[in-house]
Amino acid sequence: MRATAQAGDDFYRLMYAHNLWLAPKCAAQLVQYSTAFLNGYVLLAQHAFDQRLTTFAMVPKIHAYRHLILDLERALEAQHTAVINPLAWNNELGEDLVGRSEAMQVKTGRPGARLPSRPGVFELQGETENGAPMFRSLNGNYLFHGPNCGIGQSGRQWIISPALCSQGYNVAYLTSEDPIPPLSGVWSMSCGRSGWENMDMDFAIVPKIGRLRTPKGFCLESWQGEALLQPCGSDGAQLWILNSTSGHLVDINGNCLQAVSLPAVGQMIGIPVDVDECVGTETQQWEYDELTQQESPYGDSDDTGQCLSMHQPWASLLVHGFKRAEGRSWKHDHRGRRLWIHATSKAPDPQEVEELETRYLSVYSAAGVPVPPVPSQAGGYPTSALLGCVDVEACWSNAEYRSVLAKNPSMPQEESESDYIFWCLRPRRLVVPLKMGGDHKIWRLEKSSLAPAQRGLQPVRWPAPKENEQILASPEIQRAERPAPKGEARPAQAKASPPKSLAGWDLWPTEVSEQLQVLETNEKTAVVLQNGFVQLSGHVDADLQQRIIDDVRNLGVSPHGFSSEDFDGIKVSQGVQRMYLGLRWNSSGRKWEQSKVDQFVAALPKFLADMYSDAVKSANREMSSGQNKRRKLTPFPEGQASVAVVEFLPITSTVQLHQEKTETREALEAGYPLMGLYLGASCELAYSTEGPSGTSKPKVLRLKSGDLLLMGGESRQLWHGISRVIPNTTPSNLRIQPGLLSLNVRVH
Repeated sequence: MRATAQAGDDFYRLMYAHNLWLAPKCAAQLVQYSTAFLNGYVLLAQHAFDQRLTTFAMVPKIHAYRHLILDLERALEAQHTAVINPLAWNNELGEDLVGRSEAMQVKTGRPGARLPSRPGVFELQGETENGAPMFRSLNGNYLFHGPNCGIGQSGRQWIISPALCSQGYNVAYLTSEDPIPPLSGVWSMSCGRSGWENMDMDFAIVPKIGRLRTPKGFCLESWQGEALLQPCGSDGAQLWILNSTSGHLVDINGNCLQAVSLPAVGQMIGIPVDVDECVGTETQQWEYDELTQQESPYGDSDDTGQCLSMHQPWASLLVHGFKRAEGRSWKHDHRGRRLWIHATSKAPDPQEVEELETRYLSVYSAAGVPVPPVPSQAGGYPTSALLGCVDVEACWSNAEYRSVLAKNPSMPQEESESDYIFWCLRPRRLVVPLKMGGDHKIWRLEKSSLAPAQRGLQPVRWPAPKENEQILASPEIQRAERPAPKGEARPAQAKASPPKSLAGWDLWPTEVSEQLQVLETNEKTAVVLQNGFVQLSGHVDADLQQRIIDDVRNLGVSPHGFSSEDFDGIKVSQGVQRMYLGLRWNSSGRKWEQSKVDQFVAALPKFLADMYSDAVKSANREMSSGQNKRRKLTPFPEGQASVAVVEFLPITSTVQLHQEKTETREALEAGYPLMGLYLGASCELAYSTEGPSGTSKPKVLRLKSGDLLLMGGESRQLWHGISRVIPNTTPSNLRIQPGLLSLNVRVH
């Protein structure tokens, strides 16, 4: 065991001790360390299995090590002069160049001067305790803002150091109270025996390392002074660095790509491109092609596979985003969700394709909106295939659509003579269209086709508007979207609207079940799903369930009780009645507020606060007993619950995957768990470490009436949502409307 752990530690130490490129002998050493680690892991895993110690909370992704070994071995067999450091694959690669502001490159103000240890490019790692960003270079130096912990000094500084805090900084420091990294300034530099000197030093924000990929899936590769478009592989020669300050694209050998030699990347397969010494000429200056995309609020868990078959060329124009108004002679209730687009078997007429592409280019040109390549230049017009999907946000009559165009003159004026208009936004294309037949009107995809299609979706990105150009506008629709990720801009879109009061809405059904007095008993079990994620099944007895329902019902029928709110500023939840206890949630400002005279919020009932405390203690006992004791799980901190969100979901309702992180910073950092109490119908709760646009499929947990779920510590930021409310599962003894009553209790 010690030898295996040592091999793994040596593997990581060697990687972090190098920059982007490894010498062949170092790559060979990495292969040796990782192979020793894998061999030891196999022996230990077999021993654990023989001893029945198979209590893993998650399946280890150990096969990733084998992939790294294979890549290193192939590079060594090809006798490369330099081998890509496996750490490069720690960054998620996109279609063009990756990242904009996740790295900073340092330059000294003195010609020829170099920093000790050559800090070079610093990658963003996270935040320090004061909220300032923290960066780290590949050779181990940190760039961070923190207290001056040198001898006899005070205040805060921006520091470059191999340690986050040490006695005397052996690289550089700049005294500053500003938590924003300084792009220029005079730093005190350590010059070894010469002591400390003041030196001008500038930082430039640069993108991360990435690939140049064509629309047809070929990658630009540097080879013997030339650049070739080749099938994308794991070869480090296909990685480039774009310096946004100089505009240079630099390859493995530090040479620059000649921009004028590559006028049309997608059309030059296998044609050489000049790669020369960087001399700073205009022919070596490139621009990052910044494209925009809108993130869909509707994830895979909300997707029921609804599909519409269309003739070409209209189908491809829709999934490429040129066509947004899809006309039909019939209307449909499908809106506020994903719609898949299928192309029929009829081949498009070339003349019609040319006329339609010209028409749409003219429409967007008249509105001043920059456009991406038309379908004939990017994927063509496949037939008998599933092409991608869009979000249908509205279905208007023709008169209503004309009124929308008149009220929004900045919108591209896309005309339609159809009786009904489906308004389609946020197109996503399949990387490879799936060959299949279709059907009439809106039909449902087979489950065997739906999952592969979801995994193959890629968002369609349009160019960001430059000077004198306009953003692609859309009318405001009464269905809000989830907020954009931090730091990303987004085109104008719907906003969270105030909740609509449902004063008098009754949680009790209009007819009382004849079996109301029959009490059912629940078998109480506890399951630790992973560290910080515990299910207490059957924790609430049947008679107590009804008393809780009655108390919530009495609060709900008050003038300030339940309200209808499809979007609370965090997540989309269809058809949900919602009520807040303890504090009022401001969905527009996305913050908790004290109760107001005109917006009264009832206090959190004592029985819910007591239930929260009891559940935390029960979960902690479970995590520290039996087989769970061997897992060394972290117990939940015990706190005083103060806020609850009460939601009632009818049978047809869903709640989008989301994270709960609206509490105070102190509560989040402490890891106080969320407690979910579920009453009424059973449900399927989806959870994942990734959001709706992630590549991994969420896991699904079935919950029944009386179950409690606690999510804290390491699992506090899990993405979760209700993917399904299961009909005909409400216990017969409960007096409640058909659906799920969910109470989410937390420490604020």
